Amino acid sequence: MKKCLLSALLCIFSFAAFCQQTDSIVIVKTFDNLTFLRDGQTHNLKDLPSLVASNPEAVKYADKARTDNTFAMIFSCAGGFMIGWTLGTYMGGGEPEWSFLAVGAGSLTVGMIFNSCTKKNARKAVEIYNAGVNMPTSNHIQSEIGVGLTGNGMGLSLWF
Repeated sequence: MKKCLLSALLCIFSFAAFCQQTDSIVIVKTFDNLTFLRDGQTHNLKDLPSLVASNPEAVKYADKARTDNTFAMIFSCAGGFMIGWTLGTYMGGGEPEWSFLAVGAGSLTVGMIFNSCTKKNARKAVEIYNAGVNMPTSNHIQSEIGVGLTGNGMGLSLWF
């Protein structure tokens, strides 16, 4: 049992020795906003231009994403306020202005469109940046690990 455990630990550590970190950025999907992962640290959309600063074309798309996000927030908040005000007036027993609700719905729709553009431009910035990052090359030997039955029982084997 000790030999099996020792063999498994050695295999895990040998695979870990070949792992190399890249300088790439990964987009993490969250419900409310865009989050980016680089070197194990999470960043938000505000940090994206500084993350991709080494690639001018990616910075251009990151700046567009930040601008679109600002417009998305303005239109969405205004639309949400207009819809909420109208519905609150109606539920409170007053006479609501239904055109105010329609303008709010339109503003909310425009905000959603800007939010879609934000995500598209952020993805494009990350794609351009990651395409320009030199992925590390490794000269490690292709190996394969297997668990199987042998004449003496169960065995762990590593092929090079």
